[in-house]
Amino acid sequence: MNPGSNLWVVALLFAASLAGCSDDQVGAPVNAPCVRNQDCADRVCHGGMCASSSPVGQGKACQGNGDCKSFNCQGGICRAGTVKNGAPCILDQQCLGGRCNSAGVCGPEQADAGPADAPRPDHALPDSVPLADRAAPDRRPADAPLPDAPLPDAPLPDKPLPDAPLPDIAPPDLLQPDASLCGNGKLDPTEFCDAKLLGGKTCKTQGFAGGTLTCTAQCKLDDRACYTLHDPAGFKVGSHKTYGSHHPRVSTDGKGWFVVWGQSFGMSPADTSWLAGAMVNGLGKAGAQFNIINTQPKKRDPDVVFGHLDYLVIWDQGTKIYGTTVSPAGTVGTPLGTLLASHKDDILQPALAYGGSMFLLTYWTYDLYPLKKLWSRCITAAGAPSASSFTLSPKLHNLPGNSSARAEASFDGVDYLAAWSTNSSVLAARVSTACKRINNADMVVTQASGNQLHPALASNGVNTLVTWQDHQSGGTNLNSLVVPPSKPPPAKTTWVAPITSKTKCAPAVGWDGERYLVVYNEGGKCHEGNVKGMLMTKAGAPFGAPFDITPPGGTHEVVPDLAFAGGKYLVVWADSRSKNWEVYAGRLSFGKGP
Repeated sequence: MNPGSNLWVVALLFAASLAGCSDDQVGAPVNAPCVRNQDCADRVCHGGMCASSSPVGQGKACQGNGDCKSFNCQGGICRAGTVKNGAPCILDQQCLGGRCNSAGVCGPEQADAGPADAPRPDHALPDSVPLADRAAPDRRPADAPLPDAPLPDAPLPDKPLPDAPLPDIAPPDLLQPDASLCGNGKLDPTEFCDAKLLGGKTCKTQGFAGGTLTCTAQCKLDDRACYTLHDPAGFKVGSHKTYGSHHPRVSTDGKGWFVVWGQSFGMSPADTSWLAGAMVNGLGKAGAQFNIINTQPKKRDPDVVFGHLDYLVIWDQGTKIYGTTVSPAGTVGTPLGTLLASHKDDILQPALAYGGSMFLLTYWTYDLYPLKKLWSRCITAAGAPSASSFTLSPKLHNLPGNSSARAEASFDGVDYLAAWSTNSSVLAARVSTACKRINNADMVVTQASGNQLHPALASNGVNTLVTWQDHQSGGTNLNSLVVPPSKPPPAKTTWVAPITSKTKCAPAVGWDGERYLVVYNEGGKCHEGNVKGMLMTKAGAPFGAPFDITPPGGTHEVVPDLAFAGGKYLVVWADSRSKNWEVYAGRLSFGKGP
Protein backbone atom coordinates (compact mmCIF):
# COMPACT_ATOMS: atom_id res chain seq x y z
CA MET A 1 0.00 0.00 0.00
CA ASN A 2 1.44 3.42 -0.94
CA PRO A 3 1.80 6.17 1.71
CA GLY A 4 -1.05 8.20 0.19
CA SER A 5 -3.31 5.20 0.75
CA ASN A 6 -1.92 4.80 4.28
CA LEU A 7 -2.98 8.31 5.13
CA TRP A 8 -6.45 7.66 3.72
CA VAL A 9 -6.69 4.54 5.93
CA VAL A 10 -5.56 6.58 8.93
CA ALA A 11 -8.31 9.03 8.15
CA LEU A 12 -10.89 6.25 8.00
CA LEU A 13 -9.67 4.60 11.22
CA PHE A 14 -9.69 7.96 12.92
CA ALA A 15 -13.19 8.60 11.61
CA ALA A 16 -14.31 5.25 13.01
CA SER A 17 -12.82 6.08 16.41
CA LEU A 18 -14.70 9.38 16.44
CA ALA A 19 -17.91 7.74 15.33
CA GLY A 20 -17.71 5.39 18.29
CA CYS A 21 -17.49 8.26 20.74
CA SER A 22 -21.03 9.50 20.36
CA ASP A 23 -24.08 7.76 18.99
CA ASP A 24 -25.79 11.04 18.20
CA GLN A 25 -22.85 12.69 16.41
CA VAL A 26 -24.23 12.38 12.87
CA GLY A 27 -22.46 14.99 10.79
CA ALA A 28 -23.01 16.26 7.27
CA PRO A 29 -23.35 13.91 4.26
CA VAL A 30 -20.67 13.36 1.63
CA ASN A 31 -20.14 16.43 -0.60
CA ALA A 32 -21.49 18.83 2.04
CA PRO A 33 -19.27 21.80 3.02
CA CYS A 34 -17.10 21.29 6.13
CA VAL A 35 -14.31 22.81 8.19
CA ARG A 36 -13.11 19.90 10.32
CA ASN A 37 -13.36 16.10 10.11
CA GLN A 38 -15.91 16.13 12.92
CA ASP A 39 -18.31 18.06 10.68
CA CYS A 40 -18.80 15.03 8.41
CA ALA A 41 -20.79 11.81 8.80
CA ASP A 42 -17.83 9.79 7.46
CA ARG A 43 -15.39 11.94 9.54
CA VAL A 44 -13.26 12.88 6.51
CA CYS A 45 -13.14 16.58 5.59
CA HIS A 46 -10.88 17.38 2.65
CA GLY A 47 -10.65 20.54 0.60
CA GLY A 48 -13.59 22.06 2.45
CA MET A 49 -15.85 19.17 1.43
CA CYS A 50 -16.98 16.00 3.23
CA ALA A 51 -15.29 13.03 1.54
CA SER A 52 -16.51 9.44 1.39
CA SER A 53 -14.99 6.81 3.68
CA SER A 54 -15.12 4.42 0.71
CA PRO A 55 -14.28 6.54 -2.35
CA VAL A 56 -14.65 5.09 -5.85
CA GLY A 57 -12.21 5.08 -8.73
CA GLN A 58 -12.16 6.57 -12.21
CA GLY A 59 -15.18 5.97 -14.42
CA LYS A 60 -17.56 5.46 -11.49
CA ALA A 61 -20.68 7.56 -10.97
CA CYS A 62 -20.36 10.40 -8.47
CA GLN A 63 -22.29 13.39 -7.17
CA GLY A 64 -19.31 15.44 -6.02
CA ASN A 65 -15.53 15.38 -5.50
CA GLY A 66 -15.96 13.73 -2.12
CA ASP A 67 -17.16 10.49 -3.78
CA CYS A 68 -13.93 9.99 -5.79
CA LYS A 69 -10.45 8.68 -4.93
CA SER A 70 -9.15 11.33 -7.33
CA PHE A 71 -11.28 13.97 -5.56
CA ASN A 72 -12.38 14.98 -9.07
CA CYS A 73 -16.04 14.50 -10.06
CA GLN A 74 -17.02 16.05 -13.37
CA GLY A 75 -20.16 15.44 -15.39
CA GLY A 76 -21.29 12.85 -12.82
CA ILE A 77 -18.19 10.68 -13.40
CA CYS A 78 -14.98 10.25 -11.35
CA ARG A 79 -12.09 11.38 -13.52
CA ALA A 80 -8.30 11.41 -13.17
CA GLY A 81 -6.68 13.62 -10.57
CA THR A 82 -5.56 17.12 -11.45
CA VAL A 83 -3.14 18.02 -8.64
CA LYS A 84 0.26 19.19 -9.89
CA ASN A 85 3.61 18.30 -8.37
CA GLY A 86 4.25 20.18 -5.16
CA ALA A 87 0.58 20.63 -4.29
CA PRO A 88 -1.09 18.93 -1.26
CA CYS A 89 -2.66 15.47 -1.69
CA ILE A 90 -3.93 12.45 0.22
CA LEU A 91 -4.10 9.64 -2.38
CA ASP A 92 -1.95 8.85 -5.40
CA GLN A 93 -5.06 9.05 -7.61
CA GLN A 94 -5.31 12.79 -6.96
CA CYS A 95 -1.98 13.56 -8.61
CA LEU A 96 -1.35 14.19 -12.30
CA GLY A 97 1.85 12.18 -11.96
CA GLY A 98 0.07 9.40 -10.07
CA ARG A 99 2.11 9.70 -6.88
CA CYS A 100 1.39 11.34 -3.52
CA ASN A 101 4.73 11.29 -1.67
CA SER A 102 5.51 10.93 2.04
CA ALA A 103 5.51 14.72 2.47
CA GLY A 104 1.81 14.84 1.57
CA VAL A 105 2.37 16.54 -1.79
CA CYS A 106 2.26 15.29 -5.37
CA GLY A 107 5.62 14.25 -6.83
CA PRO A 108 8.56 11.91 -6.23
CA GLU A 109 10.21 11.40 -2.86
CA GLN A 110 12.81 13.96 -1.77
CA ALA A 111 16.51 13.03 -2.00
CA ASP A 112 16.85 12.67 1.75
CA ALA A 113 13.81 10.44 2.11
CA GLY A 114 16.09 7.31 2.37
CA PRO A 115 17.64 4.74 0.09
CA ALA A 116 15.84 4.21 -3.18
CA ASP A 117 14.87 0.67 -2.22
CA ALA A 118 13.69 1.56 1.26
CA PRO A 119 9.95 1.56 1.92
CA ARG A 120 8.36 5.03 2.02
CA PRO A 121 7.66 6.15 5.61
CA ASP A 122 4.28 7.40 6.69
CA HIS A 123 4.66 11.15 6.29
CA ALA A 124 3.99 13.64 9.03
CA LEU A 125 1.48 16.35 8.33
CA PRO A 126 2.77 19.84 7.35
CA ASP A 127 4.06 22.05 10.19
CA SER A 128 1.79 24.85 8.98
CA VAL A 129 -1.19 22.97 10.36
CA PRO A 130 -1.98 23.86 14.02
CA LEU A 131 -1.01 21.18 16.52
CA ALA A 132 -4.64 20.62 17.49
CA ASP A 133 -5.46 19.64 13.90
CA ARG A 134 -2.43 17.35 13.26
CA ALA A 135 -2.13 13.64 13.73
CA ALA A 136 1.24 12.50 15.16
CA PRO A 137 3.68 11.00 12.60
CA ASP A 138 4.14 7.24 12.62
CA ARG A 139 7.67 6.56 13.96
CA ARG A 140 7.50 2.76 13.72
CA PRO A 141 10.26 0.79 11.92
CA ALA A 142 9.25 -0.07 8.39
CA ASP A 143 8.60 -3.76 9.15
CA ALA A 144 7.10 -3.34 12.61
CA PRO A 145 3.49 -4.46 13.13
CA LEU A 146 0.85 -1.85 13.79
CA PRO A 147 0.66 -0.90 17.50
CA ASP A 148 -2.46 -1.59 19.51
CA ALA A 149 -2.55 1.95 20.91
CA PRO A 150 -5.53 4.01 19.84
CA LEU A 151 -5.04 6.70 17.28
CA PRO A 152 -4.62 10.24 18.66
CA ASP A 153 -7.79 12.29 18.98
CA ALA A 154 -6.75 14.92 16.48
CA PRO A 155 -8.49 15.64 13.17
CA LEU A 156 -6.68 15.29 9.89
CA PRO A 157 -5.74 18.57 8.17
CA ASP A 158 -7.99 19.95 5.48
CA LYS A 159 -5.88 20.46 2.35
CA PRO A 160 -7.59 22.46 -0.41
CA LEU A 161 -7.15 21.21 -3.94
CA PRO A 162 -6.23 23.66 -6.73
CA ASP A 163 -8.97 24.91 -9.02
CA ALA A 164 -7.19 23.57 -12.11
CA PRO A 165 -9.22 22.54 -15.19
CA LEU A 166 -10.05 18.83 -15.19
CA PRO A 167 -8.59 16.77 -18.06
CA ASP A 168 -10.92 14.51 -20.02
CA ILE A 169 -8.91 11.31 -19.77
CA ALA A 170 -11.62 8.91 -18.66
CA PRO A 171 -12.80 6.44 -21.32
CA PRO A 172 -14.91 8.35 -23.88
CA ASP A 173 -18.10 6.39 -23.20
CA LEU A 174 -17.90 7.30 -19.48
CA LEU A 175 -17.32 11.05 -19.75
CA GLN A 176 -21.07 11.76 -19.72
CA PRO A 177 -24.03 9.52 -18.90
CA ASP A 178 -25.57 7.99 -21.98
CA ALA A 179 -28.72 10.08 -22.48
CA SER A 180 -30.39 7.17 -24.27
CA LEU A 181 -30.28 5.16 -21.01
CA CYS A 182 -32.08 7.80 -18.91
CA GLY A 183 -35.72 6.85 -18.65
CA ASN A 184 -35.27 3.20 -19.59
CA GLY A 185 -36.62 2.04 -16.23
CA LYS A 186 -33.26 0.72 -15.06
CA LEU A 187 -30.75 2.24 -12.67
CA ASP A 188 -27.63 2.23 -14.84
CA PRO A 189 -24.10 2.72 -13.40
CA THR A 190 -23.82 6.31 -14.63
CA GLU A 191 -27.24 7.37 -13.23
CA PHE A 192 -28.16 8.69 -9.80
CA CYS A 193 -31.78 7.67 -10.36
CA ASP A 194 -34.19 6.75 -13.12
CA ALA A 195 -37.87 7.73 -12.92
CA LYS A 196 -39.07 6.22 -9.63
CA LEU A 197 -35.89 4.19 -9.11
CA LEU A 198 -33.86 6.05 -6.50
CA GLY A 199 -31.38 3.35 -5.50
CA GLY A 200 -32.61 3.29 -1.90
CA LYS A 201 -32.06 7.02 -1.48
CA THR A 202 -34.59 9.12 0.44
CA CYS A 203 -34.72 12.64 1.80
CA LYS A 204 -33.39 11.25 5.10
CA THR A 205 -30.37 9.59 3.46
CA GLN A 206 -29.62 12.96 1.88
CA GLY A 207 -29.50 14.63 5.30
CA PHE A 208 -33.06 16.02 5.58
CA ALA A 209 -35.75 15.40 8.19
CA GLY A 210 -38.18 14.06 5.59
CA GLY A 211 -40.12 14.94 2.48
CA THR A 212 -40.32 13.60 -1.06
CA LEU A 213 -37.12 12.85 -3.03
CA THR A 214 -37.71 12.68 -6.78
CA CYS A 215 -35.77 12.11 -10.00
CA THR A 216 -35.45 14.65 -12.82
CA ALA A 217 -35.81 13.90 -16.53
CA GLN A 218 -31.98 13.96 -16.67
CA CYS A 219 -31.78 11.17 -14.05
CA LYS A 220 -30.50 13.45 -11.28
CA LEU A 221 -31.81 13.53 -7.71
CA ASP A 222 -34.17 16.41 -6.92
CA ASP A 223 -34.35 17.32 -3.20
CA ARG A 224 -36.50 20.45 -3.52
CA ALA A 225 -39.41 18.73 -1.72
CA CYS A 226 -37.12 17.54 1.11
CA TYR A 227 -37.47 19.60 4.26
CA THR A 228 -35.54 20.41 7.42
CA LEU A 229 -37.35 21.24 10.66
CA HIS A 230 -34.86 23.42 12.47
CA ASP A 231 -37.02 23.43 15.63
CA PRO A 232 -38.77 20.01 15.61
CA ALA A 233 -40.71 20.60 18.83
CA GLY A 234 -41.25 24.31 18.15
CA PHE A 235 -40.28 27.06 20.56
CA LYS A 236 -42.44 29.35 22.66
CA VAL A 237 -42.84 32.90 21.39
CA GLY A 238 -45.47 34.25 23.77
CA SER A 239 -47.80 33.31 26.62
CA HIS A 240 -49.62 34.66 29.66
CA LYS A 241 -49.69 33.11 33.11
CA THR A 242 -53.47 33.50 33.41
CA TYR A 243 -55.01 34.30 30.04
CA GLY A 244 -54.91 32.72 26.59
CA SER A 245 -52.63 33.75 23.71
CA HIS A 246 -54.11 33.05 20.30
CA HIS A 247 -54.54 33.91 16.61
CA PRO A 248 -50.87 34.80 15.92
CA ARG A 249 -49.85 36.68 12.78
CA VAL A 250 -46.27 37.03 11.49
CA SER A 251 -44.35 39.21 9.03
CA THR A 252 -40.67 39.75 8.19
CA ASP A 253 -38.26 42.58 7.41
CA GLY A 254 -36.05 40.15 5.47
CA LYS A 255 -33.71 39.51 8.42
CA GLY A 256 -35.95 38.40 11.27
CA TRP A 257 -39.65 38.09 12.07
CA PHE A 258 -42.24 39.93 14.12
CA VAL A 259 -45.08 37.90 15.67
CA VAL A 260 -48.22 39.54 17.07
CA TRP A 261 -51.16 37.91 18.83
CA GLY A 262 -54.17 38.54 21.05
CA GLN A 263 -54.26 37.95 24.82
CA SER A 264 -57.69 37.00 26.14
CA PHE A 265 -59.79 34.86 28.45
CA GLY A 266 -60.51 32.27 25.73
CA MET A 267 -60.01 31.32 22.08
CA SER A 268 -62.73 33.61 20.72
CA PRO A 269 -61.45 36.81 19.03
CA ALA A 270 -64.35 38.62 20.72
CA ASP A 271 -62.66 37.95 24.08
CA THR A 272 -59.37 39.63 23.13
CA SER A 273 -58.48 42.38 25.58
CA TRP A 274 -55.00 43.47 24.43
CA LEU A 275 -52.32 42.73 21.85
CA ALA A 276 -48.77 41.51 22.43
CA GLY A 277 -45.78 40.82 20.20
CA ALA A 278 -42.21 39.49 20.08
CA MET A 279 -39.29 39.61 17.65
CA VAL A 280 -37.70 36.36 16.46
CA ASN A 281 -34.18 36.39 14.99
CA GLY A 282 -32.82 34.24 12.17
CA LEU A 283 -31.39 31.73 14.66
CA GLY A 284 -34.86 30.97 15.99
CA LYS A 285 -34.53 32.85 19.27
CA ALA A 286 -37.57 34.80 20.46
CA GLY A 287 -37.00 38.10 22.19
CA ALA A 288 -38.95 39.25 25.20
CA GLN A 289 -42.64 39.72 24.48
CA PHE A 290 -44.07 43.21 24.93
CA ASN A 291 -47.47 44.86 24.90
CA ILE A 292 -48.44 46.62 21.69
CA ILE A 293 -51.60 47.99 23.28
CA ASN A 294 -53.35 46.97 26.52
CA THR A 295 -55.98 49.64 27.13
CA GLN A 296 -59.75 49.14 27.14
CA PRO A 297 -62.06 48.58 25.31
CA LYS A 298 -61.30 45.19 23.77
CA LYS A 299 -58.83 44.85 20.92
CA ARG A 300 -59.53 42.15 18.32
CA ASP A 301 -58.36 40.61 15.06
CA PRO A 302 -54.72 41.78 14.83
CA ASP A 303 -52.74 41.74 11.61
CA VAL A 304 -49.12 42.75 10.86
CA VAL A 305 -47.21 43.49 7.64
CA PHE A 306 -43.73 44.97 7.13
CA GLY A 307 -43.60 48.11 4.98
CA HIS A 308 -40.62 50.18 3.94
CA LEU A 309 -38.86 50.70 7.28
CA ASP A 310 -41.28 49.51 9.98
CA TYR A 311 -44.00 46.99 10.65
CA LEU A 312 -47.62 48.16 10.71
CA VAL A 313 -49.88 46.45 13.27
CA ILE A 314 -53.66 46.92 13.03
CA TRP A 315 -56.67 45.83 15.09
CA ASP A 316 -60.41 46.50 15.31
CA GLN A 317 -61.87 48.18 18.35
CA GLY A 318 -65.66 48.16 18.16
CA THR A 319 -66.63 50.60 15.39
CA LYS A 320 -63.05 51.66 14.64
CA ILE A 321 -59.79 50.31 13.25
CA TYR A 322 -56.52 51.49 14.77
CA GLY A 323 -52.90 50.87 13.87
CA THR A 324 -49.36 51.63 14.96
CA THR A 325 -45.90 51.23 13.50
CA VAL A 326 -43.44 48.98 15.31
CA SER A 327 -39.73 49.17 14.45
CA PRO A 328 -37.62 46.02 13.90
CA ALA A 329 -36.08 46.85 17.30
CA GLY A 330 -39.52 46.60 18.93
CA THR A 331 -40.32 50.29 19.42
CA VAL A 332 -44.08 50.98 19.30
CA GLY A 333 -44.67 54.18 17.32
CA THR A 334 -48.12 55.16 18.67
CA PRO A 335 -48.93 53.36 21.95
CA LEU A 336 -52.66 54.21 21.75
CA GLY A 337 -52.83 53.65 17.99
CA THR A 338 -53.72 55.88 15.03
CA LEU A 339 -57.33 55.87 13.79
CA LEU A 340 -57.36 54.28 10.33
CA ALA A 341 -61.09 53.76 9.67
CA SER A 342 -64.45 54.07 11.43
CA HIS A 343 -68.09 53.14 10.81
CA LYS A 344 -71.47 53.65 12.43
CA ASP A 345 -71.68 49.93 13.24
CA ASP A 346 -69.18 47.26 14.26
CA ILE A 347 -66.09 46.62 12.13
CA LEU A 348 -64.78 43.08 11.64
CA GLN A 349 -61.66 41.29 10.43
CA PRO A 350 -59.26 44.00 9.16
CA ALA A 351 -56.38 42.76 6.99
CA LEU A 352 -53.28 44.32 5.40
CA ALA A 353 -51.15 43.94 2.26
CA TYR A 354 -48.13 46.02 1.23
CA GLY A 355 -47.46 47.09 -2.37
CA GLY A 356 -44.06 48.80 -2.24
CA SER A 357 -45.29 52.27 -1.27
CA MET A 358 -48.73 51.87 0.31
CA PHE A 359 -50.63 49.39 2.48
CA LEU A 360 -54.06 48.17 1.38
CA LEU A 361 -56.48 47.84 4.32
CA THR A 362 -59.60 45.67 3.93
CA TYR A 363 -62.41 45.24 6.49
CA TRP A 364 -66.08 44.30 6.92
CA THR A 365 -68.84 46.42 8.43
CA TYR A 366 -72.41 45.71 9.49
CA ASP A 367 -74.57 47.84 7.18
CA LEU A 368 -77.94 46.10 7.46
CA TYR A 369 -77.68 43.49 10.20
CA PRO A 370 -76.89 40.65 9.66
CA LEU A 371 -75.69 41.73 6.20
CA LYS A 372 -72.15 43.04 5.85
CA LYS A 373 -70.32 45.23 3.37
CA LEU A 374 -66.66 44.96 2.37
CA TRP A 375 -64.53 48.12 2.42
CA SER A 376 -60.96 49.10 1.59
CA ARG A 377 -58.60 52.00 2.20
CA CYS A 378 -54.98 52.84 1.43
CA ILE A 379 -52.56 53.49 4.32
CA THR A 380 -49.18 55.20 3.91
CA ALA A 381 -45.92 53.46 4.76
CA ALA A 382 -45.81 55.66 7.88
CA GLY A 383 -49.16 54.24 9.06
CA ALA A 384 -51.50 57.14 8.23
CA PRO A 385 -54.77 57.02 6.22
CA SER A 386 -54.47 58.04 2.56
CA ALA A 387 -57.57 59.07 0.57
CA SER A 388 -61.05 57.87 1.55
CA SER A 389 -62.45 54.43 2.20
CA PHE A 390 -64.33 52.83 -0.70
CA THR A 391 -66.51 49.75 -1.09
CA LEU A 392 -64.48 46.80 -2.30
CA SER A 393 -67.58 44.74 -3.13
CA PRO A 394 -70.81 46.39 -4.32
CA LYS A 395 -72.97 43.69 -2.71
CA LEU A 396 -74.14 43.04 0.83
CA HIS A 397 -73.27 39.57 2.13
CA ASN A 398 -74.55 37.36 4.92
CA LEU A 399 -71.27 36.08 6.38
CA PRO A 400 -70.02 34.41 9.53
CA GLY A 401 -68.36 36.80 11.96
CA ASN A 402 -65.18 34.76 12.46
CA SER A 403 -61.84 34.61 10.70
CA SER A 404 -63.38 32.69 7.77
CA ALA A 405 -64.71 36.07 6.60
CA ARG A 406 -61.34 37.88 6.55
CA ALA A 407 -60.71 39.47 3.13
CA GLU A 408 -57.06 38.72 2.40
CA ALA A 409 -55.03 40.66 -0.19
CA SER A 410 -51.67 40.31 -1.94
CA PHE A 411 -49.63 42.53 -4.29
CA ASP A 412 -48.58 40.98 -7.63
CA GLY A 413 -46.08 43.68 -8.64
CA VAL A 414 -48.68 45.78 -10.49
CA ASP A 415 -51.98 45.65 -8.58
CA TYR A 416 -53.45 44.30 -5.36
CA LEU A 417 -55.65 41.21 -5.55
CA ALA A 418 -58.15 40.87 -2.68
CA ALA A 419 -60.26 37.74 -2.13
CA TRP A 420 -63.08 36.98 0.32
CA SER A 421 -65.66 34.34 1.11
CA THR A 422 -69.43 34.61 0.71
CA ASN A 423 -70.08 31.17 2.23
CA SER A 424 -70.74 29.32 -1.04
CA SER A 425 -68.27 31.34 -3.12
CA VAL A 426 -64.86 32.96 -3.09
CA LEU A 427 -64.88 36.30 -4.89
CA ALA A 428 -62.07 38.69 -5.77
CA ALA A 429 -61.32 42.24 -6.92
CA ARG A 430 -58.25 44.13 -8.11
CA VAL A 431 -57.19 47.46 -6.63
CA SER A 432 -54.60 49.81 -8.17
CA THR A 433 -51.76 51.41 -6.24
CA ALA A 434 -53.73 54.65 -6.64
CA CYS A 435 -56.31 53.05 -4.34
CA LYS A 436 -58.99 52.53 -7.02
CA ARG A 437 -61.01 49.40 -7.65
CA ILE A 438 -60.14 48.22 -11.19
CA ASN A 439 -62.97 45.86 -12.16
CA ASN A 440 -66.59 46.87 -11.59
CA ALA A 441 -68.01 43.39 -10.98
CA ASP A 442 -66.74 40.88 -8.45
CA MET A 443 -64.55 38.20 -10.03
CA VAL A 444 -65.57 34.63 -9.23
CA VAL A 445 -62.69 32.52 -7.94
CA THR A 446 -64.93 29.55 -7.14
CA GLN A 447 -68.59 28.66 -6.65
CA ALA A 448 -69.66 25.31 -5.22
CA SER A 449 -72.48 23.60 -3.37
CA GLY A 450 -70.62 23.53 -0.05
CA ASN A 451 -69.15 26.42 1.90
CA GLN A 452 -65.98 28.02 0.52
CA LEU A 453 -64.27 29.76 3.43
CA HIS A 454 -61.06 31.34 4.71
CA PRO A 455 -59.22 32.40 1.50
CA ALA A 456 -55.47 32.93 1.78
CA LEU A 457 -53.19 34.49 -0.86
CA ALA A 458 -49.54 34.86 -1.81
CA SER A 459 -47.99 36.31 -4.96
CA ASN A 460 -44.75 35.37 -6.71
CA GLY A 461 -44.47 38.87 -8.16
CA VAL A 462 -46.60 38.01 -11.20
CA ASN A 463 -49.26 35.41 -10.43
CA THR A 464 -51.15 34.87 -7.18
CA LEU A 465 -51.99 31.54 -5.53
CA VAL A 466 -55.40 31.60 -3.80
CA THR A 467 -56.21 28.78 -1.35
CA TRP A 468 -59.41 28.21 0.64
CA GLN A 469 -61.40 25.72 2.73
CA ASP A 470 -63.67 23.68 0.47
CA HIS A 471 -66.65 21.78 1.95
CA GLN A 472 -68.04 20.26 -1.26
CA SER A 473 -66.12 16.97 -1.11
CA GLY A 474 -67.97 15.42 1.82
CA GLY A 475 -65.53 16.93 4.30
CA THR A 476 -63.31 19.96 4.79
CA ASN A 477 -60.35 20.04 2.42
CA LEU A 478 -58.26 22.70 0.71
CA ASN A 479 -58.73 23.87 -2.88
CA SER A 480 -56.67 26.39 -4.86
CA LEU A 481 -55.94 28.07 -8.17
CA VAL A 482 -53.39 30.49 -9.63
CA VAL A 483 -54.78 33.86 -10.72
CA PRO A 484 -52.80 35.57 -13.51
CA PRO A 485 -52.41 39.37 -13.57
CA SER A 486 -55.06 41.48 -15.34
CA LYS A 487 -57.11 38.41 -16.26
CA PRO A 488 -60.14 36.66 -14.73
CA PRO A 489 -59.40 33.64 -12.54
CA PRO A 490 -59.33 30.34 -14.45
CA ALA A 491 -62.20 27.89 -13.94
CA LYS A 492 -60.08 24.85 -13.04
CA THR A 493 -59.08 24.43 -9.38
CA THR A 494 -56.54 22.10 -7.78
CA TRP A 495 -56.80 20.22 -4.50
CA VAL A 496 -53.90 21.26 -2.30
CA ALA A 497 -53.55 17.86 -0.61
CA PRO A 498 -55.19 14.45 -1.10
CA ILE A 499 -58.82 14.39 0.03
CA THR A 500 -59.20 12.54 3.32
CA SER A 501 -61.73 12.29 6.12
CA LYS A 502 -59.61 14.61 8.27
CA THR A 503 -60.53 18.27 8.15
CA LYS A 504 -58.05 20.74 6.68
CA CYS A 505 -58.66 24.29 7.87
CA ALA A 506 -57.28 27.82 8.20
CA PRO A 507 -54.74 27.85 5.35
CA ALA A 508 -51.95 30.41 5.04
CA VAL A 509 -49.71 30.76 1.96
CA GLY A 510 -46.09 31.88 1.45
CA TRP A 511 -43.67 32.22 -1.50
CA ASP A 512 -39.92 31.54 -1.19
CA GLY A 513 -38.78 32.64 -4.65
CA GLU A 514 -39.26 29.23 -6.27
CA ARG A 515 -42.45 27.62 -4.95
CA TYR A 516 -45.42 28.23 -2.67
CA LEU A 517 -45.88 26.71 0.77
CA VAL A 518 -49.40 26.19 2.14
CA VAL A 519 -49.65 25.56 5.89
CA TYR A 520 -52.89 24.50 7.52
CA ASN A 521 -54.50 22.82 10.50
CA GLU A 522 -55.51 19.13 10.14
CA GLY A 523 -57.57 17.19 12.65
CA GLY A 524 -60.91 15.59 13.42
CA LYS A 525 -62.48 19.03 13.05
CA CYS A 526 -61.28 22.60 12.63
CA HIS A 527 -59.31 24.11 15.51
CA GLU A 528 -57.87 20.80 16.66
CA GLY A 529 -55.09 18.48 15.52
CA ASN A 530 -51.70 19.56 14.19
CA VAL A 531 -50.13 21.92 11.66
CA LYS A 532 -49.13 20.47 8.30
CA GLY A 533 -47.49 21.82 5.17
CA MET A 534 -47.77 21.27 1.42
CA LEU A 535 -45.53 22.63 -1.34
CA MET A 536 -47.10 23.93 -4.55
CA THR A 537 -45.28 24.70 -7.80
CA LYS A 538 -45.22 28.08 -9.49
CA ALA A 539 -48.06 26.81 -11.69
CA GLY A 540 -50.10 25.80 -8.62
CA ALA A 541 -49.62 22.01 -8.78
CA PRO A 542 -48.87 19.92 -5.64
CA PHE A 543 -45.14 19.27 -5.28
CA GLY A 544 -44.32 16.28 -3.09
CA ALA A 545 -46.60 15.03 -0.31
CA PRO A 546 -48.08 16.74 2.78
CA PHE A 547 -45.81 16.70 5.83
CA ASP A 548 -46.08 17.38 9.56
CA ILE A 549 -44.77 20.67 10.90
CA THR A 550 -45.96 19.93 14.44
CA PRO A 551 -45.99 16.38 15.89
CA PRO A 552 -49.30 14.60 15.11
CA GLY A 553 -51.60 13.74 18.01
CA GLY A 554 -51.47 15.04 21.55
CA THR A 555 -52.12 18.75 21.92
CA HIS A 556 -53.94 21.15 19.61
CA GLU A 557 -51.85 23.34 17.31
CA VAL A 558 -54.10 25.62 15.28
CA VAL A 559 -54.51 28.78 13.15
CA PRO A 560 -51.03 28.85 11.54
CA ASP A 561 -49.38 31.75 9.73
CA LEU A 562 -45.97 32.01 8.02
CA ALA A 563 -43.35 34.37 6.57
CA PHE A 564 -40.17 33.66 4.56
CA ALA A 565 -36.76 35.26 5.23
CA GLY A 566 -33.10 34.26 4.99
CA GLY A 567 -33.76 30.94 3.28
CA LYS A 568 -36.24 29.77 5.95
CA TYR A 569 -39.92 30.02 6.76
CA LEU A 570 -41.06 30.87 10.24
CA VAL A 571 -44.38 29.11 10.91
CA VAL A 572 -46.38 30.27 13.95
CA TRP A 573 -49.45 28.76 15.58
CA ALA A 574 -51.57 28.72 18.74
CA ASP A 575 -50.60 25.78 20.96
CA SER A 576 -52.37 24.18 23.93
CA ARG A 577 -49.60 21.82 25.11
CA SER A 578 -49.63 23.58 28.50
CA LYS A 579 -52.57 24.69 30.65
CA ASN A 580 -53.26 27.85 28.63
CA TRP A 581 -53.12 28.63 24.94
CA GLU A 582 -49.68 29.93 23.95
CA VAL A 583 -47.94 31.05 20.76
CA TYR A 584 -45.29 28.71 19.33
CA ALA A 585 -43.12 28.83 16.21
CA GLY A 586 -40.69 26.72 14.19
CA ARG A 587 -38.28 27.34 11.30
CA LEU A 588 -38.53 25.32 8.10
CA SER A 589 -36.33 25.09 4.98
CA PHE A 590 -36.17 22.96 1.81
CA GLY A 591 -33.56 21.47 -0.53
CA LYS A 592 -32.00 23.41 -3.39
CA GLY A 593 -32.68 20.97 -6.24
CA PRO A 594 -30.44 19.00 -8.62
